[in-house]
Amino acid sequence: MKAQNMPSQPPALPACIRERLGDRIPQPDRVGMSGASVWIYSDMVLKIQRAGTEAAREWEMLKWLRGRLPVPEVLAYTVENGISYLLMSRLPGVMACDSYYMEKPELLTDLLARALEMLWAVDPWDCPLSVRLRPCSREEA
Repeated sequence: MKAQNMPSQPPALPACIRERLGDRIPQPDRVGMSGASVWIYSDMVLKIQRAGTEAAREWEMLKWLRGRLPVPEVLAYTVENGISYLLMSRLPGVMACDSYYMEKPELLTDLLARALEMLWAVDPWDCPLSVRLRPCSREEA
């Protein structure tokens, strides 16, 4: 539901999301490639997608990363009729694909290198989500 197929307003929203948004006016995100419908508000971001493992893992990971990395705060998460709604705080700044950085790649590479260093510094020991490969014995190798 990206680009030209995206409506100018989000669909009917669950009450817990509507209450948090109030009368804020959104802009559709036409940049992302997740397949989700993303709505940008002045201080929040709403991600709407088919409920499933991916949506639930994103919610769990954001909660776990909070305080470890500069990630959005989860303001509300709900699933209704097979659709997940993730409302997050909006982080300051511009996206790495913004023309500002595209015209100054030396700034972008430094910024992305620092971001990777921050990510690598996070200790994953108590992360509730696992993406480890299945260990194998010498006989299976």
